[in-house]
Amino acid sequence: MRPMALHISSTAFESIEESALASMPEECCGLLIGRIDGSKRLVERTQTAINIAAGDRHKRYEIDPQAVFDAIRKSNESGEQLLGFFHSHPDSSLQPSSHDVKTAWPDKSYLIVGVNSSGIVGHSSWRLGGGGKGMQEEPITLTDRQLLH
Repeated sequence: MRPMALHISSTAFESIEESALASMPEECCGLLIGRIDGSKRLVERTQTAINIAAGDRHKRYEIDPQAVFDAIRKSNESGEQLLGFFHSHPDSSLQPSSHDVKTAWPDKSYLIVGVNSSGIVGHSSWRLGGGGKGMQEEPITLTDRQLLH
């Protein structure tokens, strides 16, 4: 079965990248909000969140649960839904960390932006697979161009 593709506007994607750069050396984080249309997960807007993780925020992020609850409520009221989350990996792999896998929600996309002192180094998106398969990569498409890995 072909994975659903994550579709996101260039404007929303650029705002995620800006957040990743501004948060260095810590991980940035936020929410992906939109709708599902057939095999497409359409990110219509993003919402940056504050990383409230205790300890080393260079290797870990946590979004305030109240912010997630409020975003879900607001998106439901507007006919949208929470499609997933984004965060950065400063000076690290584009692969989900063991913490990312352990805390992943089923059926949500996890967009990772790789960043270092030179700038953005890559992007990937992942979803928790069924049957204990861990995280599976999903394609990312910008609404006006294909994102290359």
